[in-house]
Amino acid sequence: MAEDRCGQATPSLQISPSRHGFRRCNWAWEIPDCTRGSFGKAQTDASNLRTCPRCISSKLYYAVENRPQALILDTADTNTRTLLGYDVIICASSFLKTRYIELLKQQQFRVSVITHGIHAAKEMFKGYRHNRLSKPLHNERYEDTDKAFSVLIFDEAHDAKNEDSILSEAIRALSYKYAFLVTATPIFNS
Repeated sequence: MAEDRCGQATPSLQISPSRHGFRRCNWAWEIPDCTRGSFGKAQTDASNLRTCPRCISSKLYYAVENRPQALILDTADTNTRTLLGYDVIICASSFLKTRYIELLKQQQFRVSVITHGIHAAKEMFKGYRHNRLSKPLHNERYEDTDKAFSVLIFDEAHDAKNEDSILSEAIRALSYKYAFLVTATPIFNS
């Protein structure tokens, strides 16, 4: 048993079949643990680098076909089927807030049409044009198919700290596994 550069005890012959337990490695620049040469100096030639199971699994994990797919959502015309094909969806909080306010207006207009009639609803909502909304995030299809977004990232989400804000309400109305609210604006914690 030999100890590799990452500190794991591994049999040299099983991991690297070439002479003296070294193996050609062209992707060593991606893995900082295995790029050390002898006596602690950085290895400049990538042909004599030791590989270990952890580094091989890291290489497989970060292979192009295994990387998470991300989408920056900035238009409302994006298809819901397209969104479910991505692992990470990044969207601005202003986009989410605008789409949610339009959705709320449409729901209020529908309720007023049912309760008061179309003419009274048009009087209450002057200037409102009832069009079919494109709802890439707040869509009933996600609940019908029992699917949720893997990861949602909202930029400039400092308004979501207040539970009564529209942004916080819009985020809680979504179905997701993980949500990250990021901001560069300092927030006062009381």
